[in-house]
Amino acid sequence: MRLKRFALPLALLALALRTSVGHAQTKPAQGNPFPPDNIVPPGTLIQSYTVGEPTRTARAADALPPAVLQRLQRAVDLRTSGLPERARDTLLVLLRDYPHHPRIVTELGRAHLLRNDHTAVERLANTERAATRDTLLLAPELAQAQERLGRPRDAMRTALEAWTVSPGEGPWASNTVFRLAPLDPKLAITLFEAATLPRPWRTDLVLGLARLHATAGRPAEAARVLADAEKRSNRTGLRILYADESLRAGSSADTTAALTVLMELTRETTRRPEERLATGRRLWVAAQASGREAEWAPKLAQGLREVPAERWGPDFLLGLVRALQRAGLTAEARALLGSNPALERRMPELTLERAAGLARDGQLAAARPLLDSLVKHWPKARFMRAEFEFFAGEFDSAAVHYNAVAENSDDPDAATALDRIYLLEEYPKATVRPLLGAIAYERWRGRRNATIVLADSLWRMQKPRGDYAAHAGLELAALRLEGGDARAALVPLLVVCDSLAEDRLAPLARQRAGDAYAVLGDDKNALTQFEECLARYPRAWNSAEVRRRVERLRKEKRL
Repeated sequence: MRLKRFALPLALLALALRTSVGHAQTKPAQGNPFPPDNIVPPGTLIQSYTVGEPTRTARAADALPPAVLQRLQRAVDLRTSGLPERARDTLLVLLRDYPHHPRIVTELGRAHLLRNDHTAVERLANTERAATRDTLLLAPELAQAQERLGRPRDAMRTALEAWTVSPGEGPWASNTVFRLAPLDPKLAITLFEAATLPRPWRTDLVLGLARLHATAGRPAEAARVLADAEKRSNRTGLRILYADESLRAGSSADTTAALTVLMELTRETTRRPEERLATGRRLWVAAQASGREAEWAPKLAQGLREVPAERWGPDFLLGLVRALQRAGLTAEARALLGSNPALERRMPELTLERAAGLARDGQLAAARPLLDSLVKHWPKARFMRAEFEFFAGEFDSAAVHYNAVAENSDDPDAATALDRIYLLEEYPKATVRPLLGAIAYERWRGRRNATIVLADSLWRMQKPRGDYAAHAGLELAALRLEGGDARAALVPLLVVCDSLAEDRLAPLARQRAGDAYAVLGDDKNALTQFEECLARYPRAWNSAEVRRRVERLRKEKRL
């Protein structure tokens, strides 16, 4: 009887043991039976556990008991799960038991933010920061709440105070300050100066103040701040660091400030000539990249006037001279070339530039003898000599030198020389050929208005079927397109297309007509001109380019 009483429980126990042993001996079907670590990134809710953001505080916090930490973690999980009300209730209880604890206070502020209760965030932050004298506590939360409450100046002040106390707060604080600074640039600069002036060793703050001056359109002030910080902290390289970072930023204001800082470094006579030249070259590369050579070339030439020109290097010196000449500052270019006459014997490019400067001043007669002697020992000047002869109307002599250039296929001017030969030999007895040279001369000098007047005169004389009507129409149309008047450019182009369909320039006129329509936004007529060009002149030299334009229009505009 006693055995029968325990038979059923013993049987059930045996069955359970057999089942557990069977499961323990069962092998996984495939793969590693142990799951890899870090399957999901931190911050993801996993079985009610979320890795929270770090707590910002300037003081050491007391350790919390394990049970309290578990409840705090539960509040974090609730907040990140979209339940800020329940998280707030838990945190308020914890805060009563552990007042002013930074972890609990921070989580409560974040819960208030998620509830969009910005007044509660501000009230909590002001109370706790005053009680603990902790500027970092709830700093980003308070700044966000102040901005949402319509007080961006207070938000800017809070962010900058936190950044001043801890450089680690720079990423979010600088973003806040620079985003809000345009609302009150004067206050932003005042706050920045109060934080920066007593701390010249704080590179991040000094660079921030300089950037703030730059974005406010005060590049000279940015340069002054950086120079003052270098002097008071007894170090170098801060201005170079700022210039590099500003050039990488790429905005117009940052680029201007970087160029201004580099110019100040280039001007400093206390620095070694090699250092000044290195800074000047860096400035020049940046000016060229931003298309501001005409603005900075005179300043560079003036800033390096004490450094002998023979130490500048040919590329740097020639670049400055050419920029000065293109900007119409021929006197400055001549002064730079004349700073060391001995250089011309070693650098024939300087003689070429001196001749070009005279020609741009309208002194073709004075420029040509320089090239006549230069060509004898430096053949690269041959093309410019031919150009000057073409400008002056001496076409036979110009043709000889153009032929010499065109025979060398490696010469970068060979194609242009060949085009000039075609132009001169096409109608050798035409009475308008001197006008062709005059138009080319004025265009080379950069005198656009005079060029348009001459080109328009030639077009009126030659249209619709004169010897040089096609060339005159294309030249006038190109000038009008450059001036932004595409509709006026179409007039001579369409005349050439219709009246001179057999001319060698007719395919180019069709292509330019399509370009003009495209500029006007008339893609349908542009496509018509391009297709007509391919249909009429399938083997023209520009057919490949026209075909690419047709394909692009059909693909992009679905025409």
